[in-house]
Amino acid sequence: MIKYLYIDDRKNGKQAIQNFPIKDKLDIDVVVPTEKISGILELLKNYDGLIVDQQLDEDPIINDIRCDYMGSSLAVQIRAKENEAFIKGKDISIPIILYSANENAPKTLNGLGTEVFDFMIFKSEGDYQEFKNKLPIYQTQMVSLVHGYNQLKDFISIDNSLNIKKIDIIDSRFLSELKRREDFTAHSKASFILNELIIKQGILIDEDTLAVRLGIDKSKSAGWTKVLESLHEFDADYRGVFYEGWPRWWMPMVEEWWYGMINNDTYIRFYDAEQRVKLISEKLEGVELVPAKAKSKYSIHNEYWTVCDFSKEPLDIEDGLLLPGQDDLYPWQDAKYVSIQSALDESIEVAECEKKKLESFKADK
Repeated sequence: MIKYLYIDDRKNGKQAIQNFPIKDKLDIDVVVPTEKISGILELLKNYDGLIVDQQLDEDPIINDIRCDYMGSSLAVQIRAKENEAFIKGKDISIPIILYSANENAPKTLNGLGTEVFDFMIFKSEGDYQEFKNKLPIYQTQMVSLVHGYNQLKDFISIDNSLNIKKIDIIDSRFLSELKRREDFTAHSKASFILNELIIKQGILIDEDTLAVRLGIDKSKSAGWTKVLESLHEFDADYRGVFYEGWPRWWMPMVEEWWYGMINNDTYIRFYDAEQRVKLISEKLEGVELVPAKAKSKYSIHNEYWTVCDFSKEPLDIEDGLLLPGQDDLYPWQDAKYVSIQSALDESIEVAECEKKKLESFKADK
């Protein structure tokens, strides 16, 4: 049984987390903050992970006494203690999840979030059904984090933690960066793998991006599962640390599958969506696939390679606009784009180099 501790100063803390536990698999105890951080540090010795609210000083914990720290400052203290213990030869790292009602929390943390928290969950205050739909994902990720941390504490080798047979397919620059962290805490390794390999598209891609790159509308294609099974035979699906919570596919192995299974000498990106689907359907006989198709009038090209970061519609990079804040991407990471339609409809900020292009579309709208 995996056990998390949830800290919330409000009296309805138990109600806020009541749907998360899974019988015989995931248990969560709820406590109010202690007056001193040291009290929490002592409690954590009995848990596999921590879930914490950011605002811990809104309600008094005893009489009129409020705690004098926030969720982020608690997380910083925990990470510091982990580093101290690691220097002494013991890795006590645990997953820490921010569970906040404030969706602007990442901005207020000013980059600190990804350094101390493993991921963030935002409490449902509006669309409860949307939150309910995401709940099984959150639960799986919470369990996956604990399993992953335990695996990284016993870090044997890079190929072991990533569970890959052909390690030479991985960008050597990523391997070099990961190797530098071999003697770091499990949290440091987890943070790098999650944020720089799994979350950002590049060497690994998520299911939406995978479908788009194969030219397939997976929501309308009865044969999508058969395609995934075929990719599995080529070891294209990621089975490394945290794979249960974040399903991903190795893009280099997807390319090998394309050349080996689809038996084509031309790179997949040079075909449009309908051509890709036609070639895949011919090789995987009897598989029913529907080509991906963007709805926007601004999507002129259909050699789709990514998805709009907002609408999640298929997107040819030629018809997309770069999003800001991506100047520090690693070489193995793909940039994020927004469709012209979404940028216009939602007044989304784009990268400086794209603003003139966006203004021209606004003028013609």
